[in-house]
Parts: sequence; C-alpha cells; structure tokens
Amino acid sequence: MSEADGGAGNLDEERQALVEAVGAALRGSQQAADSLADAVADRFGINRTDLRHLELLCAGPLSAGQLSERSGLSRAAMTALIDRLERKGYVRRARDVADRRRVFVELTDRAKAASEEMYAPLAKDGQALLAGCSDEQLTVLREFLSADQALSERHHERIQPDCPKAG
Repeated sequence: MSEADGGAGNLDEERQALVEAVGAALRGSQQAADSLADAVADRFGINRTDLRHLELLCAGPLSAGQLSERSGLSRAAMTALIDRLERKGYVRRARDVADRRRVFVELTDRAKAASEEMYAPLAKDGQALLAGCSDEQLTVLREFLSADQALSERHHERIQPDCPKAG
C-alpha cells in the first residue's frame, strides 16, 4: 500500500490499536493476579498485607527489621503482623544460632504446605506456558518485564519517595 491510499495511516492506527491491546492485556493480567492474591489470602484466613509478608519469607528467614525495611511497615506494625501470623501458625520466631540476641522470622511447615497447595499448580502451568515460547520470545518477555518493573518502581518512588521498593 502507498501513503496515497491510506496505507501509512492504517499502519499507525494498527500499531496504536496493538499498543492499546497490550496495555489492556497488562491491566487484565494485573487484575487477575490481584484477584488470585485476594483468593489466596482468603484461603489462608489473612489479609493481603500479611500474605505479602509471607511471600517475602518464602526466600528464607528474615529478621523483623529486615521485613520492616523491605515492606515499609513500622517496627511496631511489624511486631503486630508477626504476632498475627504466629497465632495463625504460619510463622515462628527462631533465635540465630550464631548470635542468640538476634531473632529471625521463618515460615512454618504449615505455611510452606499451604503455599505449595496454592502456588504449585500455578508454577507448573506457568512453566508449561513459558516452555511453549521461543528463545526470542522469552528474551523479549524478560526485557519487557524488567523494564515494566523498573517503570513501576520509579513511579512508586515518585508517589511515595520514603517507601522501599517491592521485592
């Protein structure tokens, strides 16, 4: 098509429609992830903030101070959160063997089992979905998601400069 018959104009419109469709898909994906997190929190019998902290502990034990730094909660609020999760049987406080004054918060076997029940099927299906992508597609996805995360973090800092990044 030539520009004279509207080819260039249609291409711009098609590209804009594609950009908008990707934006809509991202919003839909985020909404689905939020709904899933709500359902998991409900299943655990906790709120989303508590679930977020359980997710932070999936990487391994952290001190209350480390949890507080990573989430932006005050130390007093963190103590209350840990107490709630401990009463539910999802975390326990454990003394550091090297420094008995230091206490770590760690997931209990109950929390690990519940997490496995909730997330293992999702991880399996996600791996299968990714396995169906070419190396080129995976590279584009990785680069896009990294850039999208950086974008979100930059705007989080703009809105709440004193709060730590997610992660």
